[in-house]
Amino acid sequence: MNLILRPYQKESCDKLWQEILKGNNALLQAPTGAGKSAIVAYMSNMLCDTVPGGRVLIIIDREILASQLADSIRFFFPGLGVGVACASSGQKIDTSQQVTIATRQTIANHLDSMEPVHLTIADEAHLLRPYREGRKLDQYAKIIDRLWQYNGNMRLLGCTATPYRIGCGFIYGKANHPEDRPYWSNLTHKITYKELTDSGYLSSLDGEVLSSNIDLNSVDIMAGEYNLLQLSNVLGLHIETVGDAIASHASDRKKIMVFCVDIKHAESVAESIENAVAYHSKLDRGERDNVLESYMSKHGPRVICSVATLTTGFDYDKVDCILCARPTMSPALFMQMIGRGLRVAEGKENCLLVDLTKNTETHLPTNSLDNVFVKVPTGNGNGKAPGISYKICEGVNEDGSQCLAELHPKVCICPECGYRFESEIASSIPELKSVSFDSETEQEKDIFDMTVIGATIEPHKSAKTGKRLLKVKIELNDNFSRSSYVYDWICTPDEYSGFAVTAGRKKWRNFFPESPEMPETLEECLWLAESFIVPPSTATVYKDSRGYYELEKLNFETPF
Repeated sequence: MNLILRPYQKESCDKLWQEILKGNNALLQAPTGAGKSAIVAYMSNMLCDTVPGGRVLIIIDREILASQLADSIRFFFPGLGVGVACASSGQKIDTSQQVTIATRQTIANHLDSMEPVHLTIADEAHLLRPYREGRKLDQYAKIIDRLWQYNGNMRLLGCTATPYRIGCGFIYGKANHPEDRPYWSNLTHKITYKELTDSGYLSSLDGEVLSSNIDLNSVDIMAGEYNLLQLSNVLGLHIETVGDAIASHASDRKKIMVFCVDIKHAESVAESIENAVAYHSKLDRGERDNVLESYMSKHGPRVICSVATLTTGFDYDKVDCILCARPTMSPALFMQMIGRGLRVAEGKENCLLVDLTKNTETHLPTNSLDNVFVKVPTGNGNGKAPGISYKICEGVNEDGSQCLAELHPKVCICPECGYRFESEIASSIPELKSVSFDSETEQEKDIFDMTVIGATIEPHKSAKTGKRLLKVKIELNDNFSRSSYVYDWICTPDEYSGFAVTAGRKKWRNFFPESPEMPETLEECLWLAESFIVPPSTATVYKDSRGYYELEKLNFETPF
């Protein structure tokens, strides 16, 4: 074996192989530039070397990868027979070898002559739409379905940088449309951007996230994405914004990629910028090749304006600036755009993302490339499909990652992250209706601080759930009338779990600074409360419509 894997590639292969040995499908999430070709080559050889008469099918989405991947496998594993099935490559279609590398379009037309395979590797696995009852199978699903008919023990290995889809959610596990049946039960392994940038295998990313003052309220949503025709009409008014952004924020960048809405937008932007060229599907094959060759030359155009054609498969390591002029509701598309600039190159310090849209705010709310926010569909309007006895929490954990906890359909507040399901909260209270509260109303609330006289803790039982919790009664010094009270609540580990207990422990440390660890039971908490409770110094409160004090927050002398 001539192939020497990087440490993270070796770890990935080991985990993927162990999952396959268990009889499961395996899924790898690997950023652009992680070297998926090396992993695919290694896994192909592993299967053929282990299984007598083993055969592998590698399904690719772009014809340019066919010959490149075939040459790599032949070089690293000269003992393997490799055939290519790509009609547009000009090569003879060969599906008789141990390893077949094929585009979807070509292999779909040659399945009748295809021998059974033991392992199918799906590159860009997010293109494989999960199965859904009553929905017509797409071409990718038809291929996989036929291969399983040939060999029911075939395993499916997926590789992608973005394991999620608009309208589906994640392509694995249960964090997806309730009616979906994903091909993968879990994500086998994830190679992170952080580990690749820290080890020097990927370029770091800096950002200039701008506001171009584009109002998209008039743009309709079609199939989960913005209506491109309407979007183009809106953004046609902001063509000069791109040139201004380059001049202001990317004047020192050598090779810039601008992602536009459509062909008209790309051509208009290219015409408005000096030393720029447009690249799109209306150019014929020769014209597109000439544009790319020119852009990739040392003295060629500095800026290339594309639509979606270069979001995958274009790997030019000199790109040091990505300018996003196209709003998208697809986190996968946005991450593919960013990925075009993350390859390392000599003399390249980093890549700059100039975002003229809300894409960063929408898809990367924590500014971490490893914490992409993915909208999980709720299905048929009630959050669940027939036979589904859970819903997926779309809240965010403290580290910025999505919660994705499986919850009962009627849960109003997630116990893991504290996310509030406002629609469920409203519907769970009888004779209530939804109302809108604007910022002006919020500002009119008279909030003020009051001195605290003392605090006591007593047990309380929820009339709704039957669970017990600690009720903290806080006495206020009201100079205008008798003393008044506000209340706080502490959940204990023996009655609650998740976020409720995490919040409870935090409150306990404030009331009991001499006993920082909250006991495990409510009874122990009550025993300590008799002697050791330390009241807050003041309470920030406001009066409700009935004149009663409501608690905004407590203020302690030594807050934790």
